[in-house]
Amino acid sequence: VLETREEILSRYTGGEDNVNALCASDRGEVHFQVDCTQLRSSLPSHDYDAFVFNFPFADATSNPDQGFSTRHVAVGRHQELLRAFLESARDVHVSPHDTNSDRNKDITVLVSILAHQAISWDIEQVGLDVGFAITDMFPFHERLYRSLGYRRRRSYSDDTFRQLAPGYATNVV
Repeated sequence: VLETREEILSRYTGGEDNVNALCASDRGEVHFQVDCTQLRSSLPSHDYDAFVFNFPFADATSNPDQGFSTRHVAVGRHQELLRAFLESARDVHVSPHDTNSDRNKDITVLVSILAHQAISWDIEQVGLDVGFAITDMFPFHERLYRSLGYRRRRSYSDDTFRQLAPGYATNVV
């Protein structure tokens, strides 16, 4: 996540329980203060073969001169975020001293987005632009995760979304 551990704990109700559960899991690693567009410099050096990006959001406050004045601006900002993330994941996966065998290793990227976002952000084309292909798309069943305490929230207000639109997880390789 981009935030520090302390920011997560103070910002989100239940944040401490979520962080503790993720950190205790043996199915992956949790890292804080990670810029998804600069993974090589944000992550410890490891051999990563999978990345998860749940509900990416191109923060409007990152560039105050550029507000969400039009749908087109918002869509473009989200496409650029996804493109930069995919490029960064690819660059981390392939060593700077890569061999031909490194280039042929698969990398799995799971991106959870809402159904209308997949269409309007044209995630398939964004992935193709940087050498990825969608291999699977499946519904994100929010109700299944609610039993674990999951609630979809807005980034900075800790407010739940007012309307629940169907979400989809998209797996790109």
